Amino acid sequence: MIGSNRLPILLFCMVCCLGPYAIASDNNMSEAKNIKNGNLSLRVSLSTTRRAGESIWCEVGLINGGQADVSYHHISEWRLFLIAIALNGQDVPLTQFGKIELSNNEGNAKRSVLKKVRPGEQLVRRYNLARLFDLSLEGKYELSVAKELEENKKKIVVKAEKIELMVEEPPAERMETETDVPPRRPETPPK
Repeated sequence: MIGSNRLPILLFCMVCCLGPYAIASDNNMSEAKNIKNGNLSLRVSLSTTRRAGESIWCEVGLINGGQADVSYHHISEWRLFLIAIALNGQDVPLTQFGKIELSNNEGNAKRSVLKKVRPGEQLVRRYNLARLFDLSLEGKYELSVAKELEENKKKIVVKAEKIELMVEEPPAERMETETDVPPRRPETPPK
């Protein structure tokens, strides 16, 4: 039996270390961009349902199609890929959770771990963008995703930019009015 504290680690390993076929978008995801930089591919998929106030999913995968290992500094799962979102040319503010998880503290660089992506392997991470960024307004947002790596001590940046993210206003809920409420019957006095 797997201990309850080991289950998240096992699930992470299953998602991130399954090899070239681990990026399997479900029916609610559609590929938004696929960028290639040499032997590295960066694929970004977005959820097809994008309403303000609901979860908006983004799946990012990096595939090493080369012959050499590439390495990266790992700080946290939330910072596996660098994500930025803009609306009308202005950076979208982070949520309170996003401020905590994506803050760029000086101490984070000191506590990073050097990890490798071997040839044929990939990194995959699924983000709820609405949990990290304030996507409460209807509009056309612009998403950018990047990953900084090293190959033979040479810095490589794989970046997907200007990915359109349309967020719709949620359907209006009908509010109950006085005319919708059935009239109250007058109370009859007890006999």
